Amino acid sequence: MQEKFLDELFEKIQDTTGIEDIGYHEIRDGRLHPIYKTKTNALAMEQWKNIHAKNVVYIEEHKILMKIAEEKEPIAISDVNRNELSSNAFFLFGIDSILVVPVMKSETLEGIICIASIGQPHEFTFEEIKKCETLIKDYMNR
Repeated sequence: MQEKFLDELFEKIQDTTGIEDIGYHEIRDGRLHPIYKTKTNALAMEQWKNIHAKNVVYIEEHKILMKIAEEKEPIAISDVNRNELSSNAFFLFGIDSILVVPVMKSETLEGIICIASIGQPHEFTFEEIKKCETLIKDYMNR
């Protein structure tokens, strides 16, 4: 997947949510593989990939990922500290709030896009969630 293509998608997501930290992970072999993220001061891409390399995220070990794999719907968490679906991985990256949107090919879960608020909580609106879901479907199915 081309960086320019993802940059364009991530810019539209940022315009929708006001959130800068956005990353795409492919799902293979039952785990997340970090592919690409926005360039931000809060979390650089190299740091993001290094943390993932040292802390492999297996789908079956994280409630939020199991729920996404099962329901194939976005999940928004406005306060990761107070939500039972929160993953320990969120705390490794300093995430306060997150929107996780599945990337589907036909009926298969190919990956996820994480829209992560770092440094301040964010309450995702219904409109933001639906707009992000639509953008991701449109872009990732080209």
